[in-house]
Amino acid sequence: MGIANLMRRGFESENLEPIGKGLIARLQNNPADALACLDLSVVFELGGDLELAIQFQNSALAMRQHYRLQSSKDPNAIKVLAIKSRGAIMDNMPIEFLVEDGPIQLESLYVGQGIPSPQYIPDHDVAVVAICESDANQDLLANLSDVVEHWPAPVLNQPSRIACLARDRIGDYVSNIPGLVFPASVRYARDELREMTSVQSLPESSEKSDGWVIRPVNTHAGNGLARITNRAELMQYLEASTAQELVVAPFIPYASEDGVYRKYRIALIQGESYPVHMAISQRWMVHYLNADMLENPQHREEEAAFMDGYSFGFGNKHRRTLRNLSNRLGLDYVVLDCAETVNGKLLLFEADNGAVVHSMDPVDIFPYKRPAMERIFAAFERMLMRSIPAKSNRMVA
Repeated sequence: MGIANLMRRGFESENLEPIGKGLIARLQNNPADALACLDLSVVFELGGDLELAIQFQNSALAMRQHYRLQSSKDPNAIKVLAIKSRGAIMDNMPIEFLVEDGPIQLESLYVGQGIPSPQYIPDHDVAVVAICESDANQDLLANLSDVVEHWPAPVLNQPSRIACLARDRIGDYVSNIPGLVFPASVRYARDELREMTSVQSLPESSEKSDGWVIRPVNTHAGNGLARITNRAELMQYLEASTAQELVVAPFIPYASEDGVYRKYRIALIQGESYPVHMAISQRWMVHYLNADMLENPQHREEEAAFMDGYSFGFGNKHRRTLRNLSNRLGLDYVVLDCAETVNGKLLLFEADNGAVVHSMDPVDIFPYKRPAMERIFAAFERMLMRSIPAKSNRMVA
């Protein structure tokens, strides 16, 4: 069934328990059903049991490493191979959402430590490295960098560039871009922070800052994220956290003149930028799911205006900065979480190839979302097409 199918059904509040029971029945009849194992891993993760999800995924990958995720009856369908690692859903780029309505045959090949070496590489027109950056994936990305140099088809999103998206590494690549602010992130061992006699030893910014943000390494979506302004708050955070390594960065104020925080998600596809969403909140820690976009029609009106007018508004204002950022990152596809500083610069929080870009939002509430997503999907398809010289004569919408 695949990640996009199951996530969409879960997003629409469908009870996935009957699906899970059906998959378990399949395994009882055929313990070698790797497809059922892989789908069960998604069902259990969506249900909140990551440990059991990983167990079923490991069972699936021990049996086979190659899966067809989407077929196409179009004779000119692009054959795309997503190279993935083991792990949670967000440990790999959710490419399924980007291609689910296109003339694309999508397959995945799992690689990495603990996974048997694949017996063959499936036939494909273009490969996309879907593995996301994390400490656990750094060695895999390094090893894969050598492998893809001799890959039998074009490869998008080079693994060596994905590895550079780590919060404590990306600053080396995006610093000094005109119009861009990226607060330097520094990794600390827990004991280093505990022994600090003053928070003045924490990283500083050339921009006006107001305290620091702290989080465990390898976390996203605000998990474990907090803001501190003094040593007492730092010690209080460490008392409540069990993380052994943390990342600290200056907090750059970004509330608009009305005191409201606006956070943007932007997709960069071979240098061109596309709006994914705009979250509006009274809180500094803004995420689309915790902003009241669903309940507040005024916020949705503002988001619609942002997305509809992106090409001559936000996108035009930051066009050169976004293009320079894309060039520095060197990735064919990457997603940015960003905002604007009080003086109008682009404030980059994170660059990631694993952010979900989807069209699951209800059309009756978010009618402006679907056209914006379709533009991203079409741009992604064009990117795939352009990477295949022998098929450059095909028509792409």
